[in-house]
Amino acid sequence: MLIAPHITLVYPFDSAAAMSALHDHVRRVAQRSRAFVASCIGVSMVEDEYVFLNIVAGADELARMHRALYRDELQAFAPARYVPHITLARTTDRTLLERAFESASAKNFDFTVVVSSISVYWIDPDLPRRAVFEVALADAR
Repeated sequence: MLIAPHITLVYPFDSAAAMSALHDHVRRVAQRSRAFVASCIGVSMVEDEYVFLNIVAGADELARMHRALYRDELQAFAPARYVPHITLARTTDRTLLERAFESASAKNFDFTVVVSSISVYWIDPDLPRRAVFEVALADAR
């Protein structure tokens, strides 16, 4: 496993920006955000490459934080769309993808988590991903 299960708010990107500027940006977004509950129910196959655990409750809050994070320093990297989710599987092999989807569908995922912080990960293709920093949301300190 390269990274523990998580909710993606910002997709990987390459930038020459200073880590301190990114930390300040994330901190500003976190200061304007309150901890909230996110509920996950069911799975979806997306873009013939992913199996997502669907986030239903809390999706609006995640989308708001996603948009706020892509302002300012990260605006150039903003994707066309965002679907709040937890990635369960990723492969371009259709047979493996369908098998992962069927397996995940049989699990009847239905759980709730409290979203209380934003973590930023450094991605090296040859190493496990590691958190560079984590910022608590406004009322989670």
